[in-house]
Amino acid sequence: MEILKKNFNRILLLAGIMIFVLSISVFAGTVEVETAEQLASAIAGTEDVIKLMENIDLKDVGVSVDNAYHGISIPGGRKLTLDLNGKNLVSSATNKSTILISDGAELIISGDGEVRNDSDDYIETDGYIIRNFGKLTVNGGTYRSNLDSYVFAIYMAPGSDTVINNGTFEDVISSNGNSWNEPVTLEINNGTFKKMLYFPGAGNYTIDGGDFTIDSTLSEGYNYAAIEVKRGNLTINGGTFTKNVDTSNNINEEVNAGGSGSYKGVITVSKKPNYVEHLSVTLNGGTFTNTLGEAIVLANENDEYDIDVKIDGAIIDGKMAIYGDGKAGNTLTFKSGTVNDLQSAIDNVADNGEITLLENIESEDSIVINNGKKFTINLNG
Repeated sequence: MEILKKNFNRILLLAGIMIFVLSISVFAGTVEVETAEQLASAIAGTEDVIKLMENIDLKDVGVSVDNAYHGISIPGGRKLTLDLNGKNLVSSATNKSTILISDGAELIISGDGEVRNDSDDYIETDGYIIRNFGKLTVNGGTYRSNLDSYVFAIYMAPGSDTVINNGTFEDVISSNGNSWNEPVTLEINNGTFKKMLYFPGAGNYTIDGGDFTIDSTLSEGYNYAAIEVKRGNLTINGGTFTKNVDTSNNINEEVNAGGSGSYKGVITVSKKPNYVEHLSVTLNGGTFTNTLGEAIVLANENDEYDIDVKIDGAIIDGKMAIYGDGKAGNTLTFKSGTVNDLQSAIDNVADNGEITLLENIESEDSIVINNGKKFTINLNG
């Protein structure tokens, strides 16, 4: 009996040691911070997870990189998780970006809370909340500025990787449009996006879900559309995209050569001669709504590189339109999907394609079919 008691005590002791060791392994890689100085020190350290315990303003710290100050910088070779923990990380003075992710660095952001850049030094130039030169994964949080236009929630530098699994983004997400750049990779699985996604740079952009509802009163400062794409490959498999905007002046516009602008719509696909490489957009799913005009807009002024847009399963609640006099041309192929503008769908339907009506259609004009193709119109009840 005494032997059994001793063995039982040994078992309890071993179990206690195992629990203690397990607790160390779980929590040893996490550091909790309350000040900007502690945050900077933790980034320079070796812990895998940094957890905010208080709201932090980065105005009194700054890292000088490329002749500009940034709130915090994740150095190359460093991989860490920033747990917002319901707290706010703010840059209120002098910093060009709140977070700079260096080439070769990896940052994962989790938890609720805000990440903001309220530095008015950059309101008229190029302020950023996050500048990503490495790898970024966003699992939560709100990204915004108290300033007006020209602040980017996420800037994707050439060669960077960005994954958005969730979060709220109240400022623009953009790549870089210089023609010699390495392609970026962007994957969006969910989230709420309140300003435009702007893709002038080479890259592979994939959207599987999310709410992209752009304020109808915003018409300037990178807010002409829900998404504007000028280079790369964009694939949309799901999500809700809404931009209710008057597009009646699109017929008089020209593609902006050095930034966003000109054509309005939900998805605007445009190319100027200085934007090299083939441009491809595939809409396998998603709902695209503009109750005031054109939803899908193509405009090519390039003589060498073409635009190719395929619709296969998306819901288009608005018109589809093609502009531009570039010799390379525009190709809009409607293979299948649901529409409320039957004529533009017929004009661009693929051979053996299927058009499903979104709603009852009443028109004073006759529907014209003269493309020589065989296709099906599903009245959808």
